[in-house]
Amino acid sequence: MLSSISPHTKHLRQDSRCSFTVLAPAFRDLADARVSLTGHAKAMPEERQDAVRSLYKSKNADSFWADFGDFKPFYMEDIVAVHFNGGFGRAGRKVTPEQLMSTAPDPLAPFAAHVVRHMNEDHKDSLIAMVKHFTGLTVDQTLLMGLDRLGMDCICMKDKERVKCRLPYTRPVSTRGELKSVIVEMSKQAQVGQLSVAQATQVMSEV
Repeated sequence: MLSSISPHTKHLRQDSRCSFTVLAPAFRDLADARVSLTGHAKAMPEERQDAVRSLYKSKNADSFWADFGDFKPFYMEDIVAVHFNGGFGRAGRKVTPEQLMSTAPDPLAPFAAHVVRHMNEDHKDSLIAMVKHFTGLTVDQTLLMGLDRLGMDCICMKDKERVKCRLPYTRPVSTRGELKSVIVEMSKQAQVGQLSVAQATQVMSEV
């Protein structure tokens, strides 16, 4: 949503070349992921503006200003370059515009936020245990930031130091049921890994 009285809107009308950066949820600094798209920005066709404006307001709380007469939706047409940066030490492989446009949404996206909130509120100890068991990191706190079909993204605290951690699943998942099963299995494996041999034998007999 761009205002017609803003300098950058006038610049885009004169020269549509631009770049657009999408930040990972809860982006904090350059250690966090982002993707930059380079292409050409154009005003949304008149017949699509109302639908796009409604979608924008549903995704952005308190964006009442989107209904002001000088604000119009723009879109990026003809993406010519994609640059993904996962943060320090996690630069991604080259992604072509064709690959980006043909990529399907992650199947867990519709319910990922609910699972993240549930894990952070009710299973803090399990997250810490899983990080230690599957990555080898011993941490004081773990906050789940997001998840997808291949794994979970965590922020871990150790002696007041903040570290980002990727916690892969033991296998890919595509449904809510599969996600629950793999998290339960990984949690049990992590708990067993912290027990003595005798305790582990007892726990495994109960699973």
